[in-house]
Amino acid sequence: MIQLLVFQLVCTESNLKEAWLKVKAKGAQGGIDGLGVADFARDEGHNLKALREELLENRYTPEPYKRIHIPKFDGTGEKRPLGLPAVRDKIVQEAVRAVIEPLFESEFLDSSYAYRSGKGSYKAIRRVIHYISQGYNWIARCDVDRFFDTLSHPVLLKLLSHKITDTAVMHLIKLWIKMGVVEGRGGWRDTLCGIPQGAVISPLLANVYLHPLDVEMASRDYAYIRYADDFCLLSRSKPETERAVAQAKRFLEQRLKLSLDECTITNTAHGFSFLGIHYYRGNLDIAQNKKGKFKEKLAYTFRAGKTVSLPQLVIKANEITTGWRQYYARLLKPPKQEYLRQLLLDNLALVVKEKLKNGELRNYKEARSGLEGLIWGEGAENQRFIKDIIAQARKLLTQEQACKLGLKDVSRAVAGKKRKYQRLQARECDLLVSTHGAFIGKRSRQVVVKCQGKLLRRVPEIALKQIIIISRDVSLSSDVIKHCTEKSIPIHFLTPDGKPYALIYSPLYPTLDLGLDQLNACRGAKGMDIAKRFVLGKLKNQVNLIKYCSKYRKGWDTDFAEMFDQFVKEMQGFCREVKAVDDHDPDTARGKLFSIEGRAASSYWKMFETVVNNKVEFAGRERRGASDLVNSMLNYGYGVLYPRIWLALSLAGLNLRLSFLHKEQPNKPTLVYDLIEEFRQGVVDRAIISLINRERELKLEGVLLSRKTRDKVAVAVLERLNTPLKFRGRNLSLAGIINHQARQLAACIKGEGAYKPFIAKW
Repeated sequence: MIQLLVFQLVCTESNLKEAWLKVKAKGAQGGIDGLGVADFARDEGHNLKALREELLENRYTPEPYKRIHIPKFDGTGEKRPLGLPAVRDKIVQEAVRAVIEPLFESEFLDSSYAYRSGKGSYKAIRRVIHYISQGYNWIARCDVDRFFDTLSHPVLLKLLSHKITDTAVMHLIKLWIKMGVVEGRGGWRDTLCGIPQGAVISPLLANVYLHPLDVEMASRDYAYIRYADDFCLLSRSKPETERAVAQAKRFLEQRLKLSLDECTITNTAHGFSFLGIHYYRGNLDIAQNKKGKFKEKLAYTFRAGKTVSLPQLVIKANEITTGWRQYYARLLKPPKQEYLRQLLLDNLALVVKEKLKNGELRNYKEARSGLEGLIWGEGAENQRFIKDIIAQARKLLTQEQACKLGLKDVSRAVAGKKRKYQRLQARECDLLVSTHGAFIGKRSRQVVVKCQGKLLRRVPEIALKQIIIISRDVSLSSDVIKHCTEKSIPIHFLTPDGKPYALIYSPLYPTLDLGLDQLNACRGAKGMDIAKRFVLGKLKNQVNLIKYCSKYRKGWDTDFAEMFDQFVKEMQGFCREVKAVDDHDPDTARGKLFSIEGRAASSYWKMFETVVNNKVEFAGRERRGASDLVNSMLNYGYGVLYPRIWLALSLAGLNLRLSFLHKEQPNKPTLVYDLIEEFRQGVVDRAIISLINRERELKLEGVLLSRKTRDKVAVAVLERLNTPLKFRGRNLSLAGIINHQARQLAACIKGEGAYKPFIAKW
């Protein structure tokens, strides 16, 4: 046997570069290290060089696979486990595959159709039809039971060694098949058998493993077609088919250590399904179970895509349906393809209707524009399809509006009362204590507030959500503290100028794994990506608040309209600057982000000044030592918001002293400073503007807000926190959204998706 220096071919610069380009073109998500294709691409030359050096110096070790689960779309609700390699490991696997695949491809048999150039499911089906035309009227449809999870590593390595004598390459393959899997919560799982679905090298390894079965079936002259771990056997009689199945079963069990799932033997005249196609007496159609999978997959994709724009959803639809169309268009006559067309039409029409209804699309012209990227047929056929989608969406919207006719006034009246009682709920459930010398105690399943023997307030225990103390000399009974800690009710302490200084809550400590992940993220590219998203969220919310406050004024105040347009352009420019910040050096990147944030803040507060100056005097933003009314209200409002952020991050199990945007400071919960950025505008700034517009009795007493003004600010912020909003397909209060964002941040740190900032609609 000729010794092949395969490893040297794998490690050539040109081969690694070609492998990277293939991985990059697929744009697949990254693995356990949280780094995606875009991260590798930022300095691909350096990264490829470093990867090559690791390989040549025998320092390369792959990361464990990241376990994710995707729906099977088979009506069972079950999910298929995938093992995702890191991007750098995908590159090395692709480099190895490119070199060793030709060694095996030359011996693979014509009966194997999966994962091979020039083959595919279309040709497999044509081969089945050819056998039937030759009189093979009995068919057995079989699949290997849990093939990817159970194949034997010793058997696989022995089969590979027949062609690969280069020990370095075999070492790489052993690493990939033996490497463990990390579950979503960080749990390690050893890999004792099987190969990960999702790995670049796995399709080739699967064909290598099942090649002996192909050879065995060919040696017995069976009419046999295999596609991955699915195969069919055809013959001219039922007994002959049964013998073929028995032989395949014996070979799989004895030689390949695999089990055969239950096989179905059918006379072809009765019809059968294979690879998504149903055959019945010469006619082909989409298999019924495949139709169900299509329906589930589209519905799942569109549900998950509710928060993305129509053009982005069209891209997702194209990714799903392009393969369907190409496959079925070659096998089926046009009438049989109508199911796919109607299925996509119905789903997209429903999406367009919803986006028109919620105002994301302003009119049908905008909807048509959003659908322009849709691919279905050629030229006129594609335009006709888009026209049919718009017509169906119009029909659905008209029907819905007709159903609501006569109920609109009722709905408006109910909504008005709902908002009123939601505000009342905020006052009833959040106990605000601002009276000097007050006492908070318990009595008859109520929390009561007294001062000098006079009852000031009482809240039922069951309704209480939090206690906020914003005055000196307030005392608490131990019964109240015990009740609040047992029921997870936080007690916040604020100074009279709104600065939080303490929180009583049952202690929560971050888990070790999450803490380590958070520490690593703070020091790497992921942390800077999170920091950039915090800043982008803040900038976009600043713009949206000004848009909300300006929606009518722009129509009659031309000077203001010009200023507004200039402000929006500036903020868009700042957003582009944020996205362009290089995140390799965290300290430098953080400095750049603060510079951008400062310039954006200057523009924002100028517009804020213009919005409120017709009601009160506001000369610009001051944080520390503010002595004017508006800045004092803002600072006080942020103080009320601050404990909510603190609590949400604590409940998510995060370390408050490990931050991404703000630099760590001794004894400072800097992560709170990070997350609060995207909520200041939608919660506090908007509440203060509303308060200024509707209240006259707002005043200072010396350099501090009067007690009544403090109470009004606190209540306004609490009401705003309890205001429900449409958020990613659900109705959530702003307080609930804060909790959601904290949990999403923790998930991102653990490598479970990217962090998406909260963007308030205007």
